[in-house]
Amino acid sequence: NTVGPNGPVPPAVVNLDQNTKNPGTMQVTMGTVHQFRDAFSASADFALTKGFNEYILRNVNINPVTFQPIYPNFGSISSYGNGGFFRQYSLQTQVHYHNHRGDSLSTAYTLSYAYDNDASPSFLALYSSTISGTDPFDFSVDYGPAETVPRHDLTASGAIKAPWGIQLSPIVSLVSALRYTATTTSRTAPLAGPCPVYYSQCYPAGY
Repeated sequence: NTVGPNGPVPPAVVNLDQNTKNPGTMQVTMGTVHQFRDAFSASADFALTKGFNEYILRNVNINPVTFQPIYPNFGSISSYGNGGFFRQYSLQTQVHYHNHRGDSLSTAYTLSYAYDNDASPSFLALYSSTISGTDPFDFSVDYGPAETVPRHDLTASGAIKAPWGIQLSPIVSLVSALRYTATTTSRTAPLAGPCPVYYSQCYPAGY
């Protein structure tokens, strides 16, 4: 297929910004552990995870002055760049119990707060493969709680010796629901605030 008066015009093109870098992460942890007699032990760790140079997809076919398409023949020209970042703050605790019979119980609880400026949920927000940033000129519009990290994560497991050589090993896991961001492409529905025509999506009232 050709592009021009005699050929079909593609609705979108995907590019890569010049001098694009590979995304990276940095993690810092510090913690403490204590043994309570012979049966109990407990530990607590604080972890900071920082993502930088993360990929964000944005529409570059918008004139920053007129906010009209630069190339009207294209619906959009998407480009990957390094405008994304990710922050996660976690408190990780563990308690272990072991008695003389060989029974054991372990619990692990993690409290996490995570934030990013990525409009698309992804692991550590390293890339956004399907959703363009809401505002191609200001990525902070999408800043908020990350959609991929639960606030609470509790796991309990154990080993219990039963008669006739049977061992019971129950595991219970409770994880809070993931956050979500409600958006709409409609320009007529009630919106939370002004939604410029060049936004890729809008936020309904109440979100």
